[in-house]
Amino acid sequence: MFPGYALVSLAPRSECEVISGSRRPAFWVHSEATINLEGGGLFVNSNNPNCAFISFGSGSVRVRDDSSRITVVGGADIQKPQLITPYPIHTGAPYIPYPPPYIMPRVGCGSKIAEYDELIATMTSGNWGEDIFPAEGARFLESGIYCIDGDFVLEAGQSLQGSNVVLVVEGDIKINGNAFVDISAPTGGQFQGLLIYMPIENNGILVLNGGAGSSYRGTILAPGADVRINGLDALEGTYHSQIIGYFIEVDGTDNIYIKYKDEQNYDTLTMPEVVLGQ
Repeated sequence: MFPGYALVSLAPRSECEVISGSRRPAFWVHSEATINLEGGGLFVNSNNPNCAFISFGSGSVRVRDDSSRITVVGGADIQKPQLITPYPIHTGAPYIPYPPPYIMPRVGCGSKIAEYDELIATMTSGNWGEDIFPAEGARFLESGIYCIDGDFVLEAGQSLQGSNVVLVVEGDIKINGNAFVDISAPTGGQFQGLLIYMPIENNGILVLNGGAGSSYRGTILAPGADVRINGLDALEGTYHSQIIGYFIEVDGTDNIYIKYKDEQNYDTLTMPEVVLGQ
């Protein structure tokens, strides 16, 4: 999906000024956060001519390979150009219709119910109808699909590990910076490479974070969500992911690494009208 880009903001419009106590930029990096992109660049779909891409304070974006770039449909508001690589960025790119003309995953759990075994702190896959996922005390996920009706929340001090998992979330996702996360997507089958999926109707919040050594492997697909990337220091944790959201905000003080490899991420069919500016 969106070939050539590790990080994608799909919002077709965005606001430069604060409205009702908040601003809604399509892509915004600020504070002292540095986001490093390797294996793919950044695509911002907003057509705002002045602030589709915003870089304030000491926030920086670094694309670490020569074949990738920062591509914006509208314009940019960059406070410190020396913190953006490559610079100047590519503006005035072709617009992608929203909803994007990709076939979204048709993923479900059927009638299977997720269960929790307290003795081994492990959950099995299936439907989870409780308010919060994972269950209190759970530290491990068996392989499979987890259909989560409520919120996915990891607080400080919690840990969660699982391989060959797909997390389908109907609520918000909030992962604290002092939580430990080590989860990876299936390496084969229909949903190969799909790690976290918030359906396009879900306009909630997706807060990506994690403590020392945390790792995400697989696509994080949240085409209707407000994505906030707040942590995962590059020396200790990495997103091996393509991250796709509606709005994207990068905040905090960490040096964040996204290392994108297509074979580790989700592929789907697309309609011929998709045009990406390169």
